[in-house]
Amino acid sequence: MSLQDGVLTIGKGQEVAYVVEHDKVGRYVLPKGYVGASNRSLIFNREGNPLKLRLDGDPRPTRIEVVNDANGEVVAFDRRKAS
Repeated sequence: MSLQDGVLTIGKGQEVAYVVEHDKVGRYVLPKGYVGASNRSLIFNREGNPLKLRLDGDPRPTRIEVVNDANGEVVAFDRRKAS
């Protein structure tokens, strides 16, 4: 997963626009489609209802949390250095 300039990229060629918002819990990414997880892989459905992808830390998050489709648990994806 890559977040850059308002575009969330998943795998090869799957892109969706997003905005960063905040609520009483903290900051989150809100994609313009459904993004979930299954077996530590991301699932994307442009027609699905978007979920909040929670960010940790402020002002430089190091982790994003995505809901697992199978059981509703949260799967955390850690930031990696750009290669």
